[in-house]
Amino acid sequence: MRLLITKNANTKEKDNEGLSAMHLVTRHKSPRCLALLMSKLEPGEIDDQDNSKVSAAAWRHPVSRRPCDART
Repeated sequence: MRLLITKNANTKEKDNEGLSAMHLVTRHKSPRCLALLMSKLEPGEIDDQDNSKVSAAAWRHPVSRRPCDART
């Protein structure tokens, strides 16, 4: 993560599912990666949503990956 940031990588870029680096780093086992990326965020960027309308903050908890109104 540090290398990408020092090389000015676009951490806001999204993949085909609408996932950004912030979404993915919340699943990393090291909280240091999350802290490093969060230190580079602008206000409100943690609320950026993927294509399923799930924010990166909600991605931290697997249970919240499903919207409340999701059909089982």
